[in-house]
Amino acid sequence: MTLSLRKANLEVANVHSKLNLDSKAYEDSVTCRRNAIENLTRERDEALDLVIHRSKLVQEKQEETKQLQLKLDAAKKKRIEDLREFEKHVEVVSKDLQVQKLKSDLQQANSEFEAYKLHVEGMLNRERDLNTKLRHMLS
Repeated sequence: MTLSLRKANLEVANVHSKLNLDSKAYEDSVTCRRNAIENLTRERDEALDLVIHRSKLVQEKQEETKQLQLKLDAAKKKRIEDLREFEKHVEVVSKDLQVQKLKSDLQQANSEFEAYKLHVEGMLNRERDLNTKLRHMLS
């Protein structure tokens, strides 16, 4: 019996060592999975923080874009108003130039008319003088 008892004790020791190995492997497996879960949780949290950060950046850029679009629209409107104002000034300057030309033409016409009047007056005076001389000669 002692031999079978020894065999049984050996088998129990074998089974016990196998159980210890299986238990250690199980604990290692659990620890490994726990570490993997912690790593995945940390990575998920980092990814979530990154998404939130980028979302805020996108919102800021959208707001900045909106502000720039408003400034662009205001600048376009101001440009159109300035262009209309410029066209009005060009029209006024053009009219001023036309008025100056017409005044110059009027002055020239008046000068020519005065010269014509002097010429006609001179001819009338000569005709009167000739008529007077003719009357004296005929009388």
